[in-house]
Amino acid sequence: MGELIESSFERPDALIAVPMHISRLRERGYNHSTLIAQHLSKTLKIPLLTGSIGKSKATPPQAQQSLKQRKKNLAGSFSIKKNIYAKNVAIIDDVVTTGSTAEEIAKILKINGVDYVQVWGIAHTL
Repeated sequence: MGELIESSFERPDALIAVPMHISRLRERGYNHSTLIAQHLSKTLKIPLLTGSIGKSKATPPQAQQSLKQRKKNLAGSFSIKKNIYAKNVAIIDDVVTTGSTAEEIAKILKINGVDYVQVWGIAHTL
């Protein structure tokens, strides 16, 4: 798995897992995107920036929302928690459906000095 990713993409300076709101994290007990990102970080030897971005607004599960609802729900729901010094960052998510989550995170990363944002997802819906 690591070899395919390493040879298929420009290597990012750092990885960032899509964060969960604290209420959902407590309910579930783990963040699946973080688990994936930890594995990729170790395998590819790319730093994982933990705690850099937070989800400050609880939103309904995206799977039950339309594209318009997803964009509206996610607007302003992520925030920078720590300075990010990387210029090329890969956002790690489990499933990429409309790209709304990644788009919202990419916006705040770029506002905060990241030049290039990649989105790595394990699955993509059709």
